[in-house]
Amino acid sequence: MAAIGVGVIGCGYWGPNLIRNFARHDDATMVSVCDMQLDRANKVAGWYGIPSVTDDPSALINNPDVSLVVVATPAGSHYSLAKAALEAVGGSTEDFARLVRANFEMYRKLVADLNIRVN
Repeated sequence: MAAIGVGVIGCGYWGPNLIRNFARHDDATMVSVCDMQLDRANKVAGWYGIPSVTDDPSALINNPDVSLVVVATPAGSHYSLAKAALEAVGGSTEDFARLVRANFEMYRKLVADLNIRVN
């Protein structure tokens, strides 16, 4: 199974913890991080050798190497960022459902493994 290319938006409070867990996971590859404070994103990227750093969420969302977008920002921005990520994969609920069905077992295993490591 190929590793899932992960991009994390938000390198503040929760972001570095999520990035650490994805970076250590065998089925994930951290490929991009994003934060409004670019110096903070660069710092976290340096810790884990993440090749793509940006302060523009749309750049991360549209990065062809990112298959999973993780939103680790203040709650007020979750909707707009999740909506932008869904629109990037076709913008329809049918496309989203097809994407989830096609990769469900891989994502389920990844989430289950991360929950074990976080707890």
